[in-house]
Amino acid sequence: MAFSRTRLQYPELFGSRIQNQWTEQWEADSKVRNKAFLQNLAEYTEKLLDAVPEKDEAAKVDSLRAVLHILAHWPLPNKAALRKKAIRKVARLLPTMKKPPDLWEDEWQVIASPAMVPYLLRTFQSHSGFEEQHQRWLYQVAPVRAQELMISAVQQGDWRLALNWGHVVRPTAMLSRIIDSSAINVLTNYADEDNSDVEWTLLKFGTRAAAGSARKILASQECLGDPTLWAFLLKVEGSRAEQSLIRRYRKASASANCRTDAAIYKVVDEIDSTEWRTWMSYWSPALEAIFVSQLGNADRFVAAQAAELLGLYGSKQIEETLWAKVEAWQGSPPPESEHEDSSVEGPQYLEEEIIGALLNGRGRIGRNQIDRLRLMCLRMLGS
Repeated sequence: MAFSRTRLQYPELFGSRIQNQWTEQWEADSKVRNKAFLQNLAEYTEKLLDAVPEKDEAAKVDSLRAVLHILAHWPLPNKAALRKKAIRKVARLLPTMKKPPDLWEDEWQVIASPAMVPYLLRTFQSHSGFEEQHQRWLYQVAPVRAQELMISAVQQGDWRLALNWGHVVRPTAMLSRIIDSSAINVLTNYADEDNSDVEWTLLKFGTRAAAGSARKILASQECLGDPTLWAFLLKVEGSRAEQSLIRRYRKASASANCRTDAAIYKVVDEIDSTEWRTWMSYWSPALEAIFVSQLGNADRFVAAQAAELLGLYGSKQIEETLWAKVEAWQGSPPPESEHEDSSVEGPQYLEEEIIGALLNGRGRIGRNQIDRLRLMCLRMLGS
């Protein structure tokens, strides 16, 4: 409609006046056309917004999405005023709708404001379609309220919900104090239950104040102990925790009943690879040496996991070790894994991970390395 109206208003700027090459006249006409079109689009958008409350539910959804899409993508004149009006309208309309529209991120950003808090809270309380993006949106416009909801979940013992909030809420001193005491209480008194959500919440929000209690819990556990608690200690204590971890790893490795190689991989993976990590990753020469030694593990899945971490965090000094492993593979592939894993497709899995470590490692890949790998592949094809 906006385009048609513009064409009716300025017929002289359309038709034969539009050329396939740039001229000063073409540019001048284009500016007039664009200005008129955007002005008409703004007027029609405001009229549509005013008409939305009178429409039926399905038409409301379509109309709201059209308005938000236009405001998100078109540089309309007086756009700020239109956005404020849209916020007021949408804030009143959404709570009254049986099935509000599922907004895209760009549509939400048009109306993101404290005025949307009642709608988001209503969605949360009714559990109707409330997802992580709604939690993120609530935290964006009302961070204190989102933190209060997370604290409420902790106090009610709903650690799954608390962890969900933890994916979007950032740590504060007050929140961390509550997590420290509440998480340690659960881990100490309900040790036989599945406390993975509690541990992950402690990993993100816990502080050094909980380290002593975490050490006591680990001391009561068998083998290496819980990897997430070790990840927490590495986060808050650094090298001190690392020294304890490595001593425990070496001691537990002597037991045939302890799968310490897989466990220490999980420790590093959990502290370094978490998508919502807000802390510095942890890596050291001592940990690197452990994972380099695991490249020769008879369990190719363990060896492949070690290669994965070395590719992500390993130093340039291990490059020749990785090359030696790949070259040795060609002559004599490692034996079948003692502990088969359904995610491992075949013996080439380890080779692929080591090559990936070479290609993805920090500061390792260059023209010489690519040529070396190409020659290796050609030799394999010719053998």
